[in-house]
Amino acid sequence: SYKAITILENCQSCGTCVKYCPLNIRKFNSENKAITINSDKSCGGCSVCFHRCPNNAILLNPIKKQHVK
Repeated sequence: SYKAITILENCQSCGTCVKYCPLNIRKFNSENKAITINSDKSCGGCSVCFHRCPNNAILLNPIKKQHVK
């Protein structure tokens, strides 16, 4: 699993990732940068925003799964 992370200095506030996020969990922050928000849905790293971003401002960060013993 992955979570989409915005590289803020690369974000040009174009809104492409916000428009194409299938879970609708990408929004603009107070600095007008598109970020993944916390919500009841969680980013699974589908990579739509990663592939659509024209500024290479999205990083897919691996999420370690918790193992329950």
